[in-house]
Amino acid sequence: MSDSRNDSKSNTSNNTPASVKTIDDFLLRAKEKTGIDDFGSNDFIEPLERLIAALNTEAQLSEVGKYQADLNIAKGLENRLKVEDYIRQHPDVLEQEINHPIFISGLPRTGTTALHHLLNVDPANHTLRLWEGNDPVPPPEDATYLTDPRIDKSKENVKLTEQFMPGFLKTHLLEAEAPDE
Repeated sequence: MSDSRNDSKSNTSNNTPASVKTIDDFLLRAKEKTGIDDFGSNDFIEPLERLIAALNTEAQLSEVGKYQADLNIAKGLENRLKVEDYIRQHPDVLEQEINHPIFISGLPRTGTTALHHLLNVDPANHTLRLWEGNDPVPPPEDATYLTDPRIDKSKENVKLTEQFMPGFLKTHLLEAEAPDE
């Protein structure tokens, strides 16, 4: 018989699934962390409420899963605040044209990552690098594109990936300066 405190598959010490924070907690934290309080349209609220409800009632998250879900939701809300604020300060960005965007979709392990990296080799394409997607505001500048401090932060996050998901980096190419899906 295993002791649940030492059982890595256990959700918590009493085997009760972990719960993510409430939507109000997430919204308040994002506002406090960024110093920005305008999320723009509230069209994201209902889907986010459904996601949080599903995470809390269906997902049976472990403590690590709860931690990861909390981080992802919090970061997404912080980025939304930053993007909305950037657009308010630079409305001309909405006038920029994106010609011939390429969308890659597919099931896991079908070559989407390889295709993404292949497209990245062509100088006529710009693929979103992991560091850009994780911290998109302000947009990168040409002069500091290869030395942007967000790159080092993203590299640290990639290192943490192996701690939280051992073996993941053996099955999925994940680098701060490489494209990411």
